[in-house]
Amino acid sequence: PGLYDRQSQWKDPDFPPSSQSVGHCAGASMVKSWATSAQFNRDARLFKGGTDPDDVYQGVLHDGWLLSAIQILSASGGVDDDDVDPLIANLFVQTESGAVGAHAVRLFKNGQWEYVIVDDFFPRLDGTYNSTKCAGAAFAYSADMEETWVPILEKAFAKYYGSYAALEHGYTHLALQDLTGGESEAVPIAQASRGANKQLFWSKMLKWRRNRYLMGAGSVAADSAEKEVLDSGLVFGAVYTILRVIEVEGHRLLQLRNPPGDHGEWQGDWSDNSPLWNARLRNKVGLKVTSGNDDEEDDGCFYMSFDDFVNAFRTLFVCRYFDPDIWRHTKFVERWSIADGTSQGLPTKHNPTCKLEENPQFALNIDRPTDVCITLSQTDDGLVTQPAIEAAIYIVKTPKHLSNRSILVKELDVKNVKVYSGDPIDEVEITVFAQLTPGAYTILCAPYKAGEEAPFTLHIRSNFDVRTNQIWPPEWKKKGLDGPEKTMKDKMMEKSSNLAKKAAEKAAKAANEAKLKAHAKLAENTDWVKPIDQAELEMAKVDAK
Repeated sequence: PGLYDRQSQWKDPDFPPSSQSVGHCAGASMVKSWATSAQFNRDARLFKGGTDPDDVYQGVLHDGWLLSAIQILSASGGVDDDDVDPLIANLFVQTESGAVGAHAVRLFKNGQWEYVIVDDFFPRLDGTYNSTKCAGAAFAYSADMEETWVPILEKAFAKYYGSYAALEHGYTHLALQDLTGGESEAVPIAQASRGANKQLFWSKMLKWRRNRYLMGAGSVAADSAEKEVLDSGLVFGAVYTILRVIEVEGHRLLQLRNPPGDHGEWQGDWSDNSPLWNARLRNKVGLKVTSGNDDEEDDGCFYMSFDDFVNAFRTLFVCRYFDPDIWRHTKFVERWSIADGTSQGLPTKHNPTCKLEENPQFALNIDRPTDVCITLSQTDDGLVTQPAIEAAIYIVKTPKHLSNRSILVKELDVKNVKVYSGDPIDEVEITVFAQLTPGAYTILCAPYKAGEEAPFTLHIRSNFDVRTNQIWPPEWKKKGLDGPEKTMKDKMMEKSSNLAKKAAEKAAKAANEAKLKAHAKLAENTDWVKPIDQAELEMAKVDAK
């Protein structure tokens, strides 16, 4: 039956509005019913006024790890700009509210984008919560349920994993990977910033931010926090979004955003009203002057020093999302094949006849120090078609005396291998990160065992311009030819040679005809001209032809 302004309402039979879909979670007893987005708010829309971190609120479900990842994404394209962030928009097949309450969401799973279709029925609390900010929504919501993109994303994850209860345990960096397709990791801050590593850790954070990677930080638990941190205004055991990493006048500062929900801000050094700020510094970082009144609303964003950061936070979540505005991308769609000899495998005692140079190889030429990410995805241009086989990536540096060009790799050793992916593994995606100096390199993609066939897509991403091309197999081999196709120059030279040959034949023919005519005329007028032998005459006629 239609609800409110809809002529019809779709109800997902695979994830129905029932207690089974909620599962056994801490807040399950508070769920009293289910309702569509229109029942929460007649004017609810998928997006309304852009996407920002303050759109994300957590309900009674303990899935802060997921909502924190969603919040980090919502800050990726800017804050308070009334625009839907591109990373958020990419997750929805349609960015308009569905006519029947159906939404298709993209999640990056198993090395490819997979689609999850959900309806807009959401768990509901009892009626006493209808007039609160959640408008009665039990789980994730936006203020007054004006926008539904947050609960829809949460529901897509719940359906993928089987229930909302399954979302009570998870990791922010893995959620970031599911939401972006970018390689993600969790960095233990205490270990990374210990002793001499502290300077290196700061340099890495500066670089990661400059590369526009997505970053968040998990705060320490209350029982392990230092005394001066306990009363600082931080939310313990929560994930904060990192907006900026800057160094200004010798001060190492980070700008962070509160975790999902309404929370107070950091009140320590470099907080909004800290005496460490002066007009010049405020102007340099774009921090407006606040009155300091208690009734002044916090925006949830604040600065803190790097030293305080490493004391107050335990884990840094880094997602290597490659912003197309600064990252260059080249893609090759290839395969390992027995037919063209590109499934040679790697040289081992079990593969003594391996012709390493006939595995697929790609040239990479770099003119300045460059960050490079190379991903080998065992997909047919994005689509998984078979189980993954064991494979590996090798980045090989060209010898110095041939530094201007990439060459076919015929052997692997500690001298020529710059970076590699490790032991061959049967994963859909294998990724290698490298900081490469100027020079020529060859990327070798090889299966572990000879004769194993599979399609693969090679992605090469760099933060500066690089030059790439495929070295092996060449186009003529992929077309089943015995050798290289003729170039335009070769074709022109062949044409010129043929024309010259025809001209020479024509000239010879004309000379023979003239010889025969002259001899015949002499024979008519004189008696001393020796007659041409009949065989010689026939041969001359043939030559004339």
